[in-house]
Amino acid sequence: MSTSSLSSQDQPIRIIAGPCSIDHHNIDQVLEIAEMTVQNVHGNKQKAVSGTRIVGMKSRTNLNPEKEWIGLDYAAVMENMNRLIEGHSTHQFAPLPSAQLTRKILEQTHLQVATEIIIPSIQLAGLAHSLHGINSNGRLMVWNPAVNQLGGQVLEMVGYAKKYGWKIGLKNGKWLGEEFELVERADFTGQTSMEKTWVGLHSYAQGAQEVVLIHRGCDIPDKNNYRNVSVHFTASRAKQASSAPLLFDPSHIHGPNKRDSIVPETIAAMQLKMPNGSYLYDGVLIEVGTAKSDTAQHISLPELQQLCNELAIIRGIEAPTA
Repeated sequence: MSTSSLSSQDQPIRIIAGPCSIDHHNIDQVLEIAEMTVQNVHGNKQKAVSGTRIVGMKSRTNLNPEKEWIGLDYAAVMENMNRLIEGHSTHQFAPLPSAQLTRKILEQTHLQVATEIIIPSIQLAGLAHSLHGINSNGRLMVWNPAVNQLGGQVLEMVGYAKKYGWKIGLKNGKWLGEEFELVERADFTGQTSMEKTWVGLHSYAQGAQEVVLIHRGCDIPDKNNYRNVSVHFTASRAKQASSAPLLFDPSHIHGPNKRDSIVPETIAAMQLKMPNGSYLYDGVLIEVGTAKSDTAQHISLPELQQLCNELAIIRGIEAPTA
């Protein structure tokens, strides 16, 4: 890649950090994250984290609520699904607990909120109802699960995003395609299945205030204890094709077996460059603290502080706007 580069302060890093799934116990960790600070390049103290994860419903391969945590919203989502089937309007929905916690975070902190959307027709309406009366414009990002690469559901998300000023996050699919042996070769000019779908989803997301790509790695052979493998070359090409900001999701790449490598490898990823000399990644979406789901791949709050301190020196950190 080119050795020329932009000034590090031309591309400060956006940090979105919080638990994999939210509950009434780890919400206090989110409030702690909101208070973290770093010293910026001017020697002034600023907030370190601009956004957090408030996820109330988890996508699971198998539905087994008695043995596996589906999320704080599961019971309310199922109740609302039955109400919808019976012909009731969304105004008769039961409140989603995570949406109520989202309102609390937006009212009490500077943080933006990012959340995963599994069933758009129910979850998006629940968010809209719970956030009624407060300005969520530019402060909420909804993203698709990596296992859901359907443009139709992105269209539903965009409908709400246009009305309320929300942002859209697009995670790449878990499966790279048969071309995985070729993607790091300089002479590879084709398009992987993952890349084609990812950029295609971006075309469905037009009209949102901001559309962000999220690289969470791919499930390919020879993962070498990683949960998924980062494919920076393909992520770079998807960013170029879409002109969208790109976030790095180290939690789903490293997983529990490589948890101790998350901080140093995230720092390394934040220094990767595009062919034009600009930085590849515009930010980080990372799991922090504890949760009832995937807690073994979370970094601790002190490790998050360490990560923020290092990134503030290397490139600077995006200050919250709220």
